[in-house]
Amino acid sequence: MNLGIDIIEIPRIREACQRYGDRFIRKVLTEKEASYCLSKKNPFESIAVRFAAKEAFSKAIGTGITEHFGWHSVEILRDDSGKPVINFFSPLTHLDPEKVRVSLSHTHKYAIAAVIILP
Repeated sequence: MNLGIDIIEIPRIREACQRYGDRFIRKVLTEKEASYCLSKKNPFESIAVRFAAKEAFSKAIGTGITEHFGWHSVEILRDDSGKPVINFFSPLTHLDPEKVRVSLSHTHKYAIAAVIILP
């Protein structure tokens, strides 16, 4: 089993969005993630928690954000019941989504995510 956890201050993400705008959002989020986040009253919380989830995932697989694992290698969405789900893109298509668990949470100040990859 592999575990990755990340926490981030939401104001840091808000500042990046205000400074770099759409460029930052498109760098970190997929089109579907961006659409979901920007539909929220406070999009920064949703953006931050996905940022944290991708960082947590990169820690769980042991690479960090690198040339081998980029921001668009995974996509964090929600199923019909609101449960976070993860989609994999190249080069991670060999992973079984049924063996990956994602937990997301945030306050107004912090976003935290945990990712567990089961054997």
